[in-house]
Parts: sequence; C-alpha cells; structure tokens
Amino acid sequence: MLLGRRSPFLSLWLLFSLLPSLVFATCYCENAGQIVVCGMDSSPCSGSKSDSGVSLCCVPGDTCGADSICHFTRRVEDASGFYLGGCTDPTFQDPLCAGQCSESLTSDIVYNQSINLWSCCGYPNGTKSCQDPTSDTFLAISPDQFPGTSTPSSTPSSTTPTPTTSTNSPSSASTSSFYESSTTGLPSPSQAKSAGLSTGVKVGMGIACAVAAIAIAGVVVLLLMRRGRSYEKGSQMPLELDAEKYRDQYIAPARPELRGMETMVPAELSSSRKISELEA
Repeated sequence: MLLGRRSPFLSLWLLFSLLPSLVFATCYCENAGQIVVCGMDSSPCSGSKSDSGVSLCCVPGDTCGADSICHFTRRVEDASGFYLGGCTDPTFQDPLCAGQCSESLTSDIVYNQSINLWSCCGYPNGTKSCQDPTSDTFLAISPDQFPGTSTPSSTPSSTTPTPTTSTNSPSSASTSSFYESSTTGLPSPSQAKSAGLSTGVKVGMGIACAVAAIAIAGVVVLLLMRRGRSYEKGSQMPLELDAEKYRDQYIAPARPELRGMETMVPAELSSSRKISELEA
C-alpha cells in the first residue's frame, strides 16, 4: 500500500532525473556560422564530459579525443582522418564545444607539421579538400599525442599524456565528414552569413521546456489531489468517533446549584461551653 501511494511521486522523480539526459542527448554542430543538429550519424562520447555535463560528440566508431577532436581510421578521399566534433550544448557556448572553423563548410581539419598548427580543410568549388586548407589555424593536441585527455584544453600538454581513448560504439562506416552527412544542401559561403540557432535547435529547446512544464504541472495536480483526499477523509469522520475522542477531554465546571447562593458549612457547638442540666 505504501509503495502504491508513492508510485506517482516516484514516477515524477524519475522523470525529473531523466530530463538532463533527454536535453543533453542531442548533438549540435556549428556549420557555416549556424548551429545545427548534427544528425543520427553522431552520438555523445561516454568518457568526455565538461563540468557542466556537456559531452563531446563524434561519429559512432570513431575515437573521441582532447580539444574536441575526433579521429577515424577508415579510408576517406581528401580527408586527414581528424575532424572537430560537436557537443550536446544547444547554445554551443560550453568550453567543450569546438569554436574553431565555425565559418567552414566542413568539420575536417589537417595538421601542418611545419608550423605545428591545425588548419580547417578547404571547400573550393563545392568539394572538400584538405590539400587546400583555409588560412584559419589553431593550436590543439598534435596527432602523435592523440587522443590525450578527454577534458577540453585550449593548448596541448608539453609532455605526452596518458591516453584515455573513448570510442563510440561502432556502426556502419561513414564516408563523409562529421556534419556533411547530417545536413543536406550545404549553403554556399554567400548564403551562410546569418548566424544563430537553427529551427531544429529551437524546436528541441521548446520540447525540453514543454516536458519540464508538464512535469511541474503534474506535481501540482498530485499535491492538490492528495490534499483533497485528506480533507474529504476528515470531513466524513463519524459522530460517534468524535464523541468518543473528546468525551474524556471535557470537564464540567463546579458551581452551586442555585445562582447567588453560597454553600454553607454547618457549625457545631463550641466544646468549651459547659452544658448544665435542669434541677430535679
């Protein structure tokens, strides 16, 4: 009976505990300055989370590494095997979310051995080419130190760290870059100047808010129903129980039977007075 009474509250508690996982289950990428949903070809990395609970996202089967970099070993034409991963933060403001190559049309990156910096792969004539990278460069963990640590870092360690490889569960091999396969009709550079949250991101945030509102409303309704049951139970208490409960608590006040009259105590004759008998 006790378990049955608490089951609605237990269900609501489970719903609230699952809300963070529901909200952070979607992977987001930044493509040509716009935040988009990465798609079904990406999933959160189990061993790479920031302090706020945001996860790095890579293609299933690829290796999740430091500095928001993912790596694959399959053969892909005009690809270096490294690309910037997405994250589960819909605003893309978490330190774990890669901020480099945000204006690029591909997430692929290539390492320049001569300057020890990464460059964003180019996209000339609508075709990805890591042989023709852009002028954007950034410092991150080098390929020989990859995967490094699973925590985000703005600069790589000067010493080789202990590898903490995190690999997503394998799936069908992907032959495209991270968000090229999850977005259709990539915009041209002239069409990709507007930045901000995409429609898919706004819809996802709206759904999360709606779920939270429904859960809160459910708690309020259950509390009101429970209060109503308690009030109804108290109002239907039999009169016999009320009389039995309060009978021993009532004591009638002591008072004279007739108003205005005081109780008189009879006085006896004084023992000091000598009683004389009549003479015979």
